[in-house]
Amino acid sequence: FRSALIGLIALAYGQRVVISEDNSHFNPSTWKIGEQANLEDVITFRVFLPQENLEELDAEFLRLTTPGSPQWRHWKTIEEVKSITAPSPLVKGSVRRWLQSAGDVVIEDFIDAFRVTAPISVVSELLGTHFFQFTHLETGTFVNRQVGQMSLPRRISEHVEFISGVSEFPNASRRFSYSRSASLEIGRACVGKECRSRWSPY
Repeated sequence: FRSALIGLIALAYGQRVVISEDNSHFNPSTWKIGEQANLEDVITFRVFLPQENLEELDAEFLRLTTPGSPQWRHWKTIEEVKSITAPSPLVKGSVRRWLQSAGDVVIEDFIDAFRVTAPISVVSELLGTHFFQFTHLETGTFVNRQVGQMSLPRRISEHVEFISGVSEFPNASRRFSYSRSASLEIGRACVGKECRSRWSPY
């Protein structure tokens, strides 16, 4: 049944676009690659969507930072900023339906991104890639990360800015914790446009 479902998904979403040829974050002096990851292991990753109304955001920034402006220093919350640049409902709906088509996924909506939790078997099919176990040479701890090409269905790639959480390696000396104070998503696979450093609270 599982293989039949995968086949139906492939037919529905058609040709795929390679968004990464290999995992450029792997450092063999720090991490050792091992066996293929257990397909039942669960991983969480993020799908970032194109932001809209960036000109309006720039104008709002000027209003907030210009002395004499009625809105000077009336700072906005993260949620208010995201509401300005939120992707269109059409884009969000298309990406959400694609994620849901894989079946066993948990999707959290962060306005301009989805945080997705799913078994590696599901994520491998969604992203057209393979996962392996990597062991940190100093601490002995391990993490599952993708190896080789990563791809998306062509019509979904048009709605995705970048993906994080499947290729990057955490700082093992910090016990793999992801702090909200770590403000930049550094490792990412970019789709269809130049990458920009982007603030991310998740």
